[in-house]
Amino acid sequence: MRHIVTGRISTTSAEPSADSDAAYAAWQRLVDTHVEQVWSCAIREGLDEVEAATVSELAWLRLAQHWTPDDDRTPAQIRQYLIEIVTREATSLRAGPRSSRARLARRLR
Repeated sequence: MRHIVTGRISTTSAEPSADSDAAYAAWQRLVDTHVEQVWSCAIREGLDEVEAATVSELAWLRLAQHWTPDDDRTPAQIRQYLIEIVTREATSLRAGPRSSRARLARRLR
């Protein structure tokens, strides 16, 4: 199973702009660069496919909350950030009772 992360970056304008198209393209390049590593890390952490998808989605969500198209972090720094989130969330998921999975799902809403 391959979890794909896509989406449009919204702007205040109703019409797409060159800036929003450029931001979307930058986000897609970022995802294309790191999606396999994020997924592989989640699986290596011992998660099943559903848990890996949930944790991967959370990592992308966290990055999206703190990323802009002019972000000056290197690809290695972004990869490290994503891997740290996946590792932390996978550890939390494995360490807690089954209810921790429900808490993680609620955090994504």
